[in-house]
Amino acid sequence: MDLHAPVYTVMKTNLVTVSEEDDLEKIMEIFKSRGFRHLPVVQFKTLKGLISLSDIAFLFDPHSPVLSQIRDKLDGTGHLKAKDLMVSRLGKLEPTDRIEVAIDIFLEHAIHCLPVVSEGELVGLVTPNDILRGLVK
Repeated sequence: MDLHAPVYTVMKTNLVTVSEEDDLEKIMEIFKSRGFRHLPVVQFKTLKGLISLSDIAFLFDPHSPVLSQIRDKLDGTGHLKAKDLMVSRLGKLEPTDRIEVAIDIFLEHAIHCLPVVSEGELVGLVTPNDILRGLVK
């Protein structure tokens, strides 16, 4: 694989997404049934945030310093929604960004997923595993 190749050559494009109003039960069902570790939160096709399975596990760790902040976000029914769980400050790539740029971001920021956005719309996701799969092909 050419590390100068565009990221669209390795990104996933068949995405499952949730809206900001979807609840934790729906989110966990998607994680369990699909085996995903990352779930984009969108409004129409605009990326609003990203939820990772590891972030959810961390939030519900009884020793997590942000657990009380999450409890404060519970709506009147006591249900968490995607907007309460998502990370909204995200690094993003364009489909034509080089794979080496994605690698640099993964290494520098110790993250495991980057959304790929074109003209403001989510078009894919790329993970280090996607890049590794491309290397062994």
